[in-house]
Amino acid sequence: MHKIWFKTTNKLYIWSLLTKPHPDYSRFIRLDIMGAKNVPDVINEHRIIMDMIDRRDSSGVKDLITKHLYGGVRRLGSKLFSDEYKNYFQAKE
Repeated sequence: MHKIWFKTTNKLYIWSLLTKPHPDYSRFIRLDIMGAKNVPDVINEHRIIMDMIDRRDSSGVKDLITKHLYGGVRRLGSKLFSDEYKNYFQAKE
């Protein structure tokens, strides 16, 4: 779905940047999936987005996309620097 979105909006360059290997981001996504158990949340957001597209309803799209893009931070933000996850990320010097 994401690649189609970037292609349709003529932003494939950004898609290529996002899909390059980024170990910290990949680790964050895996933690979000496993730790926050985000799959139902993300699938529901995708369904709502697709429904809005099907209905050509642009009201609330900006808020929904923002919620979707920051979902991992919303779910894991308070945990990222906790003892539970501190060894997953290293500070860049």
